[in-house]
Amino acid sequence: MELVLPNNYVALDEEEMMYLDGGWSKYTAISNIKALLGVPAVAFAARALWNFMTSNNAATWDYIQTTARMAWAGVKMFWMLPAYAKLAGVAAGAAFIYAIGTWSLFG
Repeated sequence: MELVLPNNYVALDEEEMMYLDGGWSKYTAISNIKALLGVPAVAFAARALWNFMTSNNAATWDYIQTTARMAWAGVKMFWMLPAYAKLAGVAAGAAFIYAIGTWSLFG
């Protein structure tokens, strides 16, 4: 049996199909992250950090080392949590990443 299409059909390429189907998009994620950085408190903190790092060249390396130590301490604290708390944390993080890339949260 042969597939017969109407005379006035429009063939869609893969990109258009993906757009019509929806789903996670890096462009939506970037747009939402830009919008989050536009929130005054976040923007102020990011600008203060940038100013600190560019004006204190000697202190920047100390800042990076301190941040790495704090991140490692956070990882160790995470592993100390019970299994259900770890699962809840991972699920919340995954839901956040999915929401950032799927829906336009700020307009």
